[in-house]
Amino acid sequence: MEPENNDESVSGSVKITLKAAVLESLSEGEHVLKAVFDDGSVETKLTISKAAVKPSTPDTSDHSHTMIWLSAYAQYLRHCSEECTHKF
Repeated sequence: MEPENNDESVSGSVKITLKAAVLESLSEGEHVLKAVFDDGSVETKLTISKAAVKPSTPDTSDHSHTMIWLSAYAQYLRHCSEECTHKF
């Protein structure tokens, strides 16, 4: 991999950030990453594996608490019907 446009490095540090396009272009398996400096170089192994696929769950609006609202409405209707029968 050529250094230009494939990574970002900061002078005086050893932090190297590989761009997503580079990581996506690597095949699954083990790769060697070599950083070359003025006074030497260092190598490390980089393992690329398949991304875990998170199963998607459809939004069923369960977060709206429909049953609570229906129960409260039923109690309201029961109360109204009791009030109406007592008034007559």
